[in-house]
Amino acid sequence: MRSNLRRVSGFLLILAISFVLGEIVLRLVHRVHPTFIFYDATFDRFRGKPGSNFRGHPLNDLGFNDRPFERDKGDRFRIVALGDSFTFGIVSYPHNYLTLLEETLDRDHPPVDVLNMGIPRTGPVEQLSLLLKEGLAYDPDLVLVSFFVGNDFLDVSRSMTRRRTPVDRSFVMSLLRYATVVRPSLESGQVYGSRPYDDDSPTFSQQTFLKLVARRAVVFRTDWQPFAELLDRSVESLQDIERVCAGRGIALSVVLIPEEIQLDPALQRALMDAFKRFRRDNTDFERPNRMLYRRLTELEVDVLDLYPPFREAAGDARLYKPRDTHWNLAGNRLAAELITRHLVDQAIVPVTQP
Repeated sequence: MRSNLRRVSGFLLILAISFVLGEIVLRLVHRVHPTFIFYDATFDRFRGKPGSNFRGHPLNDLGFNDRPFERDKGDRFRIVALGDSFTFGIVSYPHNYLTLLEETLDRDHPPVDVLNMGIPRTGPVEQLSLLLKEGLAYDPDLVLVSFFVGNDFLDVSRSMTRRRTPVDRSFVMSLLRYATVVRPSLESGQVYGSRPYDDDSPTFSQQTFLKLVARRAVVFRTDWQPFAELLDRSVESLQDIERVCAGRGIALSVVLIPEEIQLDPALQRALMDAFKRFRRDNTDFERPNRMLYRRLTELEVDVLDLYPPFREAAGDARLYKPRDTHWNLAGNRLAAELITRHLVDQAIVPVTQP
């Protein structure tokens, strides 16, 4: 009995020492080479590593998926673009919708700059902070916010609570959580890897992909009570950005990005077959866009909802990377065309004089 007790005590002592040493080593490594695995309440947690290779192109010196930013804009019309992994992009830099937007506007209109300041896993709250701390320094004429219906309502929820759990406080436990829970279902937009982009290869298994979709699809359930508060908070966050812009004479445009399941009847059926909490009588795939669009237009915030044109185009073309939730090459091209047309039609971007 005593020998067993000594063995257990010895094991627990070794475990405790290993845990403490692990904490020390991980904290030292994180100080030298920061990683998003460990807790950080700011927008910097998921910022890319400056100069790292993403899809064959280096991130700029600030960790954004763009060329180096010039502080002096000269006579150029400058757009600061805010958003999450959709804005950062999963395609390579030349095919990102903001790169294509800049090319089109710069070719057909007075010189235009589009600064892609997208950071994965951020929502409007973090994007406001990014605008205040970094974006305004580039003297934008327009702030373009891409609001992803798939998870930005939920990102607002995360920002509302923002409680640091015991797991968050421990570097060892955070690493274990990453290895066992986070990594298997990690969105590809958060991986700053050098692998070439493949427009046809699925990112996740069907099972993992459906679980990811199901976690986010709660916003489409008409009986999900938290949505009303999340809608209010999302509007308030976008209003905060609008107030900052208005106070400095900067235009603001909000682009509503649809979730893939809103456009794909087959994926909707697969979701409802796999998860009985989603039914035809309690699921409305148009409601979040409809309600957010109405609220923003009532506040006279310029807004472009990409859901209707994407729904129409989805019948003839695949617009999302297979089992990924992000736009593919065609989706990025369509988004660039639609945003360009909107900014020109609304006279937000100046037109070249004949």
